[in-house]
Amino acid sequence: TWWAGRRFSDLSAEEKAKFLNTELEVAEICDVDQDYVRDMFVRLQSGSDLKPQERRDAYPGDFCGFVYSLGGKEPLAEAHSFFREPGVRGIKPNSPNAREFAAQLAMTLINMQETGRFSDVGRDQLDEFYYRHIAFDPKGEMGTLVKGLFDDVHERFRSRNNPPKFPKHEIYHLMALWMSLSNDYAPDWKERIVETASLFHQRVTEATQLAKSGETNELYQRYLRWTQGLGTGNARNFNHRHQFYLEWMRDHLNPTHRDPSRNFDSLLREILWYKSGGGCAYSSLDFCQTDEPVPFSEAQVHHILPHSQGGSTCIENAALTHARCNQHVKTRVTPVPVGNGEFNNGVRHEDCACDNRSEV
Repeated sequence: TWWAGRRFSDLSAEEKAKFLNTELEVAEICDVDQDYVRDMFVRLQSGSDLKPQERRDAYPGDFCGFVYSLGGKEPLAEAHSFFREPGVRGIKPNSPNAREFAAQLAMTLINMQETGRFSDVGRDQLDEFYYRHIAFDPKGEMGTLVKGLFDDVHERFRSRNNPPKFPKHEIYHLMALWMSLSNDYAPDWKERIVETASLFHQRVTEATQLAKSGETNELYQRYLRWTQGLGTGNARNFNHRHQFYLEWMRDHLNPTHRDPSRNFDSLLREILWYKSGGGCAYSSLDFCQTDEPVPFSEAQVHHILPHSQGGSTCIENAALTHARCNQHVKTRVTPVPVGNGEFNNGVRHEDCACDNRSEV
C-alpha cells in the first residue's frame, strides 16, 4: 500500500485527510451473555475464521431468516421447540450447529419433495442451496411444508415423557418417512410413530453395543455401518440407510393406506425405488430405450403377476419401470414362470409371502 513503512507525519496533507476523514462502520452487540463476549474476543484476538454456518448467516435472502426460525439465532429468533422435544443429540438450540443442521434438514426435505431423492449435505452443497434459494419464500409451499413437519414432529413427541434425543441420521430418516406417510396414509400411524421411532432408536443402541463385542446384525450391516466414516452425509449413504429404515418402520408401524386398492402406495413405491437403485426392471427388453435410472418423480410400479390374474399388491410382486415401459408391459408382456422364481421378463418373484403364492 502507498502508506506502507511511512510515519503519519511523513504523509501529505491530502493523504492525512484520507485517514482522518474515513468513517468506520461499527456493530454493537447487545443483550448477550459473557460467554458469548469471551468467545468473540478470543476469536478476534487470535484471528480465527468464522464457522461456515456463521458465514451463511450473513447471506442475503429469506432462507437465512427461515433457518433462524428453525435452529434459532438469539436475539433474532428462538429455536423451534423441535430442538428440545425430541431434541437432537449433541446439538444445542440457537447455536451455529443447530442452524446448520436445520438448513441441511430443510434442504433434504425440499430436495426430496422436488426430486424424490436424498442429496449430499456437505458444506459446498449447502452453500449452493443457499445461493439458489435467495428468493425462498418461508410462507410458500416448501416453507410451509418444512415448518409443518417440524411442528407435527414436535407436537407428537412432546406428549411423551422424556423422549430420547435422536442422533442426526435418525432425524433425517424420520422426517423423510413422516413426509411420505402424510401423502397416502390415514393419520392413525401418528398414534404409533413415537413409540415405533423410539423402538428403532433402541435397536440402534443395541446393535451398536453388539458391534463393540465383535458381532453384527442386519441392522448394523444395512443401516449403522453407513453412518460411519467421512461420507455419512452423502446421498449414497443416505440411500443405503433409508431403504432399510423404510422397510423396518413400515413393518413395525403398519400404516393404513387411504385407498387399499390395486395401486401400489407411495411408501411401497419408495421402498422399491431404493431397493432397485432406480433401475427399470425391463431394461433388457427392446422397448426400454435407456439404461439410465428411472427418475423418482416418473417411476411407476408394475404387477409382475397381473392384478387381474390374482397378483397381490406387495413388494414381492412389484417391478419398478419407466412410465412408457409400464404401458408396453401391459400390452406386450405376460409374465410366465420359467422356473426357480424367474419370469420371462427377467424379474424375480422369490419367496413371495402374499396369498397368491400357489398361483405364482
